[in-house]
Amino acid sequence: MMTATPRKIIQVLGDLQKELALWDMTAQETLEIANFQQRQMLEQSSQSMRVGQIVADRAKTDQHQADAVKLEAERFEATTTDALLNAEALVKQATQIVSATQQVVSYWDAELAEARAWLARAQTRLQVAKVALDAAQRQLSLAKYQLDEAVRRYNACQNDANRRHCRNEAAAVQAAEGVLHLAMVTVELAQVELNAALIEVQQATQRFNCCTQSVAITQNAVSAATQAQTWAEDSLNQTERAVESSKTVNNASATVNRLAAQQTKVANNLLAEAKQQWRLTEEAQSHLNSAEASYESARLLSQDGQGFLSDRVDQLTQYDRPEPL
Repeated sequence: MMTATPRKIIQVLGDLQKELALWDMTAQETLEIANFQQRQMLEQSSQSMRVGQIVADRAKTDQHQADAVKLEAERFEATTTDALLNAEALVKQATQIVSATQQVVSYWDAELAEARAWLARAQTRLQVAKVALDAAQRQLSLAKYQLDEAVRRYNACQNDANRRHCRNEAAAVQAAEGVLHLAMVTVELAQVELNAALIEVQQATQRFNCCTQSVAITQNAVSAATQAQTWAEDSLNQTERAVESSKTVNNASATVNRLAAQQTKVANNLLAEAKQQWRLTEEAQSHLNSAEASYESARLLSQDGQGFLSDRVDQLTQYDRPEPL
């Protein structure tokens, strides 16, 4: 069994002092590294929190904008759908108006044809009446001449002493008077026919002009209705394209809204992870603070222990020193 001598104890105590000093240095370096790493973690956690909050705020803003765009797209689609219904009704109405005006044009075309034929008949009647009146007037002039001749011959007979009677001349006068009366009646009748023909020509002309104006008006109405139908069809085509565009915009806005929701979810997850990292960092800081406190207590104990060991080494050294002779 080995005997513990002062020198061996001094050596053991010296080794123990060195180990305590080495522990103190190692513990201090470890704490410095831990503090450095903790500061880095705090900075990273703080940066992650800032980034996460910025991303979350941006995602929230984007979500609000996406919701607003989606609502506006839905309103736009509803508006264009209503406009499409109105455009379809307008096209239907314009088509009906075109059909109705075409029927009116057909009616007035037929009326114009009848008026043209009536005017032609009236003009023919007028020409015939003029010819008849002219012939009747010539017959009247001839009847007057013949009556004058018959009267002249009758008067000559009355003045001729050699004539026993003037019955033949008197009969001729009566016959000429009858012919004159008939010619006068014929002229009056021809004049009445001429007046009637003139009135009929005026009426037929008025009817013809009225039908001509009506045809022109209804043709303009057809042109206007046709133009309106073309505009209505163009409006319908544009509205249909607008509806397709609104559906495309609505689908795109729905996609943007869905992506914004996904972005919001990711941003919230990122922010939650950053908050979790911050909590862990705070817990690590708390543990580090506890470790520093424990280190400080251990360091003080180590200093006390080293002082105690140093005293013991000094005492043993004095004890082991040889006494002077």
